[in-house]
Amino acid sequence: MPRSLRAVDLDFTTTAKHRVTVTEVLPASPDAVFAALAEDPAGWAAWFPGFTDGGRYLTPGPHGVGSQREVFARGSRFLETILAWEPGRRWAFRVDEAGLPAVRALAENFTLTPEGAGTRVDYTMAQETSPGFAGGLIIRVAGGQLRKALRNLGAHLAATEPA
Repeated sequence: MPRSLRAVDLDFTTTAKHRVTVTEVLPASPDAVFAALAEDPAGWAAWFPGFTDGGRYLTPGPHGVGSQREVFARGSRFLETILAWEPGRRWAFRVDEAGLPAVRALAENFTLTPEGAGTRVDYTMAQETSPGFAGGLIIRVAGGQLRKALRNLGAHLAATEPA
């Protein structure tokens, strides 16, 4: 059952006790990576394991900081607020509601940097968990899932970008 999480700002992605960053270089331009991350919530189903194609923005466009979206993953609904919207450079959000009983706060940050013919993506997930919960272990396990998602995104973009 969804419950409210603590509202956090972008700084949380660098100050949270439990956080992980994974880095991958994707074979696509920063603009293409940004579009896949930020502009198409339903498209996450094509590359992020466990996500459905039911994702959408709840606020009217144009989208940016403060916009809200909902996505569905692993049987749960996530309500999110956009914290950073810098096309081709950075996109971040916090989770406002989720069916994660031990999580008190959660935010994710994607930093995009041109590298060669592609884009270096630094993807940080930060969370605060209930006292006594193994948040550090969970965030380390999440790192493997985040890396797999970025690799899948790279393959997806390579297959869909015009030559």
